Amino acid sequence: MLVPRATATALTALALLAGCGNERNHDVDGFVAKGKTPAERAVLQTIATYRTTDDDRRACRLLTQHFIDGRFEGELDNCRQVLRSADRYLPDEASVESVRGTAARVRVDEPTSTESIYELRREGGTWKIDDIVEAPPA
Repeated sequence: MLVPRATATALTALALLAGCGNERNHDVDGFVAKGKTPAERAVLQTIATYRTTDDDRRACRLLTQHFIDGRFEGELDNCRQVLRSADRYLPDEASVESVRGTAARVRVDEPTSTESIYELRREGGTWKIDDIVEAPPA
């Protein structure tokens, strides 16, 4: 069977796009489910909400004051402004390295081909992002 040239070109383009890895992860439930324990899932839920919510106020409430001071000059409005224009998608992968007391550490494989470490602190029963740094080589 002969395939019209336009159809063949479109199919080739779709095949190339599928292999490019440019699809952004929006599967919050799948991302959170990678946690092995309720505490790990709660930590991953914070990261997922921070990265995907359209509510900039909600996202900024998931940050410690330490993070806001270091990244947003201590200004909640700066946080909100940055997050309003941020892309909203999940990391490619995340692995909870530890959850001890009120501290957690998550290794994140970013879509930018870098790895980050998310340091989280539990404040008032809520996990909050306290820092994000480049991960040392594994």
